[in-house]
Amino acid sequence: MSASEQDAAILEIVKGKAEAKRTMALLEHGLRESAITLMAFGECLRSLNMASYAPEWIDKGLALLSPQLAAKIQEYVSADQRLRDLNSTAAKLGID
Repeated sequence: MSASEQDAAILEIVKGKAEAKRTMALLEHGLRESAITLMAFGECLRSLNMASYAPEWIDKGLALLSPQLAAKIQEYVSADQRLRDLNSTAAKLGID
């Protein structure tokens, strides 16, 4: 591998790490906002008389939330794995 190819590979790793860190920060922010929303939703549910609400209404609300949260969490896990892979590669090459 030539010096210019090595430099290009190193630059790609550094850029990849920066992008992965940005992605993770955005996802962490989104997940925190989702958690706060769910906590507020839970507080409201605690104060309600749940017997007055049809179970279908509750199931519909949970079905709407679950796929979105699952997708965000899966995206976060993928971004975290990418960052760990890039960090490992960078460490092997002596890049920090």
